[in-house]
Amino acid sequence: AVIVSCCGIVSVASIGAALLLPVWAIFLGFEGLAFYLLCSITLFVVFRHRANIVRLIRGEERKFSAAQG
Repeated sequence: AVIVSCCGIVSVASIGAALLLPVWAIFLGFEGLAFYLLCSITLFVVFRHRANIVRLIRGEERKFSAAQG
């Protein structure tokens, strides 16, 4: 939520959270299979967002805007 409110792009928040997952796993003491599973999840999320990453690089990614009511 903090990343979305700062930059307004949901995919940046998703990718950022995924990239922080292994860091938190190390911080929390995850080892072995659990750590590798979390790293695999990170790679999967980044892989699934590859089109978003290309749009971010090109500056074409749409920003999130809350509906006004």
